[in-house]
Amino acid sequence: MKKNYIFFDFDGTLVDSSEGIFYSIDKMLIDLNLAPLSISQKRKFIGPPLEKSFQKYLGLDSSKALLATEIFRKYYKQKGTYLHSLYDDTKQMLEELKAKGKTLAVATSKPEVFANLILENYGLKEYFSVVSGSSVSGGDNTKAAVLNRAISLLGVKDLNECVLIGDTVNDTKGANQVGIDCIGVLYGFGSEDELRNSGAAALAKTPLQVAQLID
Repeated sequence: MKKNYIFFDFDGTLVDSSEGIFYSIDKMLIDLNLAPLSISQKRKFIGPPLEKSFQKYLGLDSSKALLATEIFRKYYKQKGTYLHSLYDDTKQMLEELKAKGKTLAVATSKPEVFANLILENYGLKEYFSVVSGSSVSGGDNTKAAVLNRAISLLGVKDLNECVLIGDTVNDTKGANQVGIDCIGVLYGFGSEDELRNSGAAALAKTPLQVAQLID
């Protein structure tokens, strides 16, 4: 697959952030006197904008979902943002893509401030020309929106030169909406079936396979 602009999802693609996200969800549920959730239920909140997910999966109205999001972010900022791990060979993948002359960017519904902090902690910030994430003040934080923002910041002229690397249907759908290809990774939080059925152009079992798929 010949592509020059490589956009990365964050949670489940570059970083396994499940521990910090689950911790923050658990604390939020306690604060709002909501029933605890299983791990499989909490996995649904990784990827899409939290406020919409809290409405969809917890049945909260818009104001309660906004409050839940604020509480989640409080705990995530305090502790959750430090509870994560880098996927094996992620740095080597980025180095190989840069060696091929590719321009790398991050497009995530995660708050941009948290994405930048984690990238800096792992020494990965230098690999990315742009980090486009959500704003804690609101606005359109869908995958398509943050992806379009990153594409605009890079001044891309031809969408055929772009590909998104992501792990869930939220990524494939966002890429489809923008009009670019998506490579689905199988080591994240989504399933092979959902990635195939939602239009992933290719699948990768490891970060190094991502680099091998791109010419």
